[in-house]
Amino acid sequence: MEQLGRIAAAHANMQYTLEFIIWDLCELDSDRGAIVTGELSTRALINAVVKLSDRVCPERTFAEQFEKELWQAENTRNQYLHSQWLFRFNPENVALELLNEAWGLTKGDAVRQKYARNSGRIRSEPVTVADLEQAAQNLTSLVGRLMRWFLQGMTEAEKRHRFRANLRALIEERNAENLEVTHLAAPPPSRTRPPRRTRRPRRGGAP
Repeated sequence: MEQLGRIAAAHANMQYTLEFIIWDLCELDSDRGAIVTGELSTRALINAVVKLSDRVCPERTFAEQFEKELWQAENTRNQYLHSQWLFRFNPENVALELLNEAWGLTKGDAVRQKYARNSGRIRSEPVTVADLEQAAQNLTSLVGRLMRWFLQGMTEAEKRHRFRANLRALIEERNAENLEVTHLAAPPPSRTRPPRRTRRPRRGGAP
């Protein structure tokens, strides 16, 4: 179903945005940042961003703006993508037709089935296309607001990166100057050839 694909794509974008925020808060480049966050789950990424933002930039109130909504988005994604789906447009499924009659589903709607660990039973609930569409829109909107929060913080980050880059360039320039001064102060290498060794006459030869 198209809406499930949109939910999966928006959730992936949310993960990438959380990774970018972690890299920025930790002042890591993309190569090192990918090593740090590459194996983290979405839940670990959320926890990391909340704790890092509270330490690095508490004035920007990341947790107050996004924490609750991030957890809701993660739970919604898991509920939809880890369920078994029965769709209305399968006329050969007699059980689904009975559900359609019981719940009054319209064409294009579906039934979500999920195994309940507590009761050990399979639970079923009707889900409309509008429900899935709303979930996809909520995730997409959340990603957009996360990206805006990230870009707003790039001003401070760029200043830090620019300072480190300028400092690194200054150190490299000084090192180059020191090498040049050392090279000029050192005595030039000697180009005189060593004296030739005289050959001794062979024994028994002419005097």
